[in-house]
Amino acid sequence: MSYEALLQGYQKICGEFKEFYAIARQLVKKDAKEKLIRGYAILYSDLIYKPDFLFIGINPNAGDPERGWKAEDLEIKEQFEYVDMEDNGDSVNSLSWQTRELFKQTKFYDQFVKAMKINLFYYATRNVKDFDQVTTILNKDNINPYAYSIEWTKRLIGLIQPKVIFCEGVRVHNLLQEYYNEKLAWNGSVSIGSLGGSIKVVSYKRRWSQILDKESVAVEINKLIL
Repeated sequence: MSYEALLQGYQKICGEFKEFYAIARQLVKKDAKEKLIRGYAILYSDLIYKPDFLFIGINPNAGDPERGWKAEDLEIKEQFEYVDMEDNGDSVNSLSWQTRELFKQTKFYDQFVKAMKINLFYYATRNVKDFDQVTTILNKDNINPYAYSIEWTKRLIGLIQPKVIFCEGVRVHNLLQEYYNEKLAWNGSVSIGSLGGSIKVVSYKRRWSQILDKESVAVEINKLIL
């Protein structure tokens, strides 16, 4: 696939999402809950065809309610955010720091710095509770954000064709296996599997931003053959 075709595919998803987002904002505002949705983002990296690694989170985190992140950003990034954050002094409690430290224990740090990153849902909330509230409000108007997530996630993965997907947490792991009708079993804090036998999937458990049992996860990552 040419980069132009990849870019066109991404831009089409962006256009569809913006239409969805406008409707979602109207509905939460009608419900007097407009602060539940606080911006959006899709890419946290460059747009790469056949990257070694694709990281998938649940949705953008808007953070503090008074100083919440309100970006509306569909731009392609020059650098993987988790690497860029190292120069911006992120804390040991951030997911970016935790993930960098995990991959520094593996043989794949060179691939890590050139990875891609997306989320299953593109609109930002402060926390999971707010995210679930948004789902409830949209469902009242017969809008299922999970159906959109399935469509866009599978299309985007089909476009970029990563070698390995990393699921950042149990919820992402559970949803991704539902999207593809796969069974991805856990072994302690880590899961190793595949989608359709072609794309490898590594999942790890988290407590907030802390990756659990990083040493065991690193051992399993080091077993990967790209």
